[in-house]
Amino acid sequence: MSLRAISTSDWHLQAYERYFPDGSALERQMNEVRKPYAYASENGIQHVFVPGDLSNVPRMDERYLIALIAHFVSVDDHIDTHYIIGNHDHLREGRTSVDVLNAMVQNKFFKRLHLYYQPTRKVIDGVPVTFMPFPYTEQPKDKPSLVFSHVETSGALGDNGYLVKGSSKHDIVRVDGDFMVSGHLHTYQTVKSKRAVFNGSLTQRNFGESLPKGWIDFTAKKRSDGRIKFSHEFISGNPEFTFNTVTISDKSQWADLSEDPSRLYRVFVDEGITVPRNLMHDRPNVIYVYSSDKKKKIETLEQHASKSLVDLPKFGPTTYLKPFLKKQGLTRPMLLTARDMVHEALSTLGISSTQ
Repeated sequence: MSLRAISTSDWHLQAYERYFPDGSALERQMNEVRKPYAYASENGIQHVFVPGDLSNVPRMDERYLIALIAHFVSVDDHIDTHYIIGNHDHLREGRTSVDVLNAMVQNKFFKRLHLYYQPTRKVIDGVPVTFMPFPYTEQPKDKPSLVFSHVETSGALGDNGYLVKGSSKHDIVRVDGDFMVSGHLHTYQTVKSKRAVFNGSLTQRNFGESLPKGWIDFTAKKRSDGRIKFSHEFISGNPEFTFNTVTISDKSQWADLSEDPSRLYRVFVDEGITVPRNLMHDRPNVIYVYSSDKKKKIETLEQHASKSLVDLPKFGPTTYLKPFLKKQGLTRPMLLTARDMVHEALSTLGISSTQ
């Protein structure tokens, strides 16, 4: 037996409100989300895997939540959606962007929506599948499987176009013979040395990301020796809104900028070129205007800004609390009392001191 399915991730719902002041951001994003599902329906594919970052924020606005529920209802009679938690879904331990959906799943509102909060192993169409939601790294079994994760790995291209160097401490522990499909990195790519593919995102998240964007159509099979055989095809989604960077070196080029709100612009202006007075008023799709001599600096900033959340130092309500209180002159007994009071308050509020 073999498993044929779609993998699509990093929808980042609620990420584009600032770019579309006309209020069209929600429908624009949902139009993109529907595309891989329409492709699956047209090709008789019954499984869609979504390895992380369905939402851009850990608490979605109710408009987005309602639209998402409506979408899953519309496909619930013919497509299984398998979703693992991504880093953008986390508010804190035990609180995520999909908790409402999970409550509906637990109460059997959906028949074919599956959410994975912890490492889980299943067999789907004869293929062992391991779901590794963020931030887990240890697989539940040591036998080869098709692994869905939300990580980055050395040798892959980051969202800024530069290679990911070193190994992330959040990279999962691999099993010889497995194959990994991951979200998190927004650029579609195959890393042959790691037996891994990143399905990429459906849309650009910013001006630093390039096209194409889309999803993968894959077939997986368990070989007689237990290893996972995997083949796939990238399907371009041709997103209906794009981030475009242009350089104006002649005043006549201002007229070439489209008024289409679906074409978002970042403009670099060469020395000696005058910016039209009402440019950003007349064309709200022009998001940024910079002088060309700032281009290299901005690209460098983008490179550093692409550092992912999982690589940033972790801090919480108690980080550096002890050194601060020591500077205030508290004695050791007083420090212990203060620590206990803070932990009691965090416990009452349901907040982890490490989140």
